[in-house]
Amino acid sequence: MFGPKESEWKEKLNEIALIGDDLAMEVRAYWQHTSQHAIMAAADVLTNGVTTLLAIRLLLANGYVVDAEARWRALHELACTTALIAGDADPGEISKRYLVHGGRLAEGNKAYAEPWVTHGFSDKPYEWLRASHPHLGKSGRPQRFQQAWLFENARLAHSGFAEWVKPSHGPVHLNSITVARGVVLDGPSPAGYDTYVVVQVAWQALCSFYELAVQASLLACGPALDIQRALSWSELLYERVESMRPGWSLG
Repeated sequence: MFGPKESEWKEKLNEIALIGDDLAMEVRAYWQHTSQHAIMAAADVLTNGVTTLLAIRLLLANGYVVDAEARWRALHELACTTALIAGDADPGEISKRYLVHGGRLAEGNKAYAEPWVTHGFSDKPYEWLRASHPHLGKSGRPQRFQQAWLFENARLAHSGFAEWVKPSHGPVHLNSITVARGVVLDGPSPAGYDTYVVVQVAWQALCSFYELAVQASLLACGPALDIQRALSWSELLYERVESMRPGWSLG
């Protein structure tokens, strides 16, 4: 059973997810009229971010903390991806490549026939970034993009991300350390995790979702949201997230 503090986090995760869903619906409403790639990408990452945040909430509410950590890692990766798209010199073009890579555009769209859609393009997770990030090795040959590169180059502001990412590898792959930790902490049921661990993972999820939503709102600036509207969404999320963990900061 959840104590008062855990119940509060459960409610707060839901509250932030609802705000994110409202933002996603506003962005998607504009996309229906413009069909611009950047707006579509912003709406898609927001929708998936909300879904993942709610999944983390559900897992934490039932004590499945290792699984919630794994989903946090996915949420954080999506936040980093969104930051790279929003910060690109040509967000519209890189958004198009992101959508083509995922097969998101309608069948027969001319973008699928563009020269950069080479053999094996869709098999490499971040190959759509190649246009603006050549990522060459010492030999001058293109290097394959890895998650470590993504996390480093997204340059998200929160100082805790670097500390949180490294141990999250274990929950994703269920390595020996994670399995041992789960056995010791679970006891007879998943609810054996203490409040601190639950709150920590919830805080990580909120910070990553905040970054995702801010970057997505910046990506949607212009046709979908004017800068003041985007800032108002960011300020609302900042206020709600920052108030949830006294002594911690998003900056």
